[in-house]
Amino acid sequence: MSQVDSATAVAVQMTAYSTTLLADGKDKTLHRITVIDSDGHEITSATNSLQIYVDGVAFITGAESDSQTTNSDSEALNTTTNNFTRITKSGDTKSLITAVDTSGRKYLESKLKNGLCLLDFHAGTVPGKIKVEVSSDKLWPASHEIHAIPANVTLLTPSKDQLATSPRKIGNEVNHGILWPDGHISNLDNLAELLKAGAKGALTLVPDMPIMMHLALGGQNKEAIFWLDNMIACGLKFDVIGITYYPRWHGTLDDLKFNLTDLASRYKKPLNIVEYTTFKKEVYEIILSLHDSLSTGTCIWDPLSPRWGGMFSDSGQVLEVIRVYDKLWEKYLTK
Repeated sequence: MSQVDSATAVAVQMTAYSTTLLADGKDKTLHRITVIDSDGHEITSATNSLQIYVDGVAFITGAESDSQTTNSDSEALNTTTNNFTRITKSGDTKSLITAVDTSGRKYLESKLKNGLCLLDFHAGTVPGKIKVEVSSDKLWPASHEIHAIPANVTLLTPSKDQLATSPRKIGNEVNHGILWPDGHISNLDNLAELLKAGAKGALTLVPDMPIMMHLALGGQNKEAIFWLDNMIACGLKFDVIGITYYPRWHGTLDDLKFNLTDLASRYKKPLNIVEYTTFKKEVYEIILSLHDSLSTGTCIWDPLSPRWGGMFSDSGQVLEVIRVYDKLWEKYLTK
């Protein structure tokens, strides 16, 4: 995990460990909130105040954290009516004091302690999108979109035969689906059929083309398994699992390593980190640490962009950071 004790914070960072939930009032995911410096390091001494906005049907409970919203009775913070209310274990409700920003939006106040705030985020009972946004003073805010899918959706488990490596890349960050609403993640059968059609079209042109399923789930292991299990059980065949990893949305380097290691062991398919920018050396070494030759390397996102790849200046001059790839080449690829 990349952390520093003290630095100047520039942005809020929030990881939702699942961005797809069942709308059953019970399914939940952990939100991990920190602030980071300009190099992407979490600041462990930070005590920033936080403003938590929720737009959608959901509720929040305090998790194992130092957040001010955590309480001994594990009461829930209900946002289903666009007003925060506190629900006690006995079922009683009462209004929760919130603040209102200059635009009139209500938000829940919380605070980092020892650089961290953890919240359990529960879907309500109404399917749809839920937007969670966290801001702190003048820092760049963080946001996530949670997709609550119908509670009665049929969840499938692939057979052993379906888990076997299947010869033959389709879609980009398809973990919430394609061609909404028909191919939304809430319509698992439709999504699988659309992806099968895309793969079939690609293979018609290039029969030996490897097929990749690309998921923006660098540190979201539970959600990655949910997606892959259901698509494989629906008969979708593919060769490579592609993963996006941006710490701002996808967790720590430890989260990434755990996820990749588990997916490699579970599905026995090659993996590639097909989008990333920061922690170039660390990301490369994590993907190469996979056993059984299941690493197919990394693809940095937009390397020519000063904002994303960060290897060239606005005037096109090569920056020193690009040398990290020379060192990685010498260490791993010249043997």
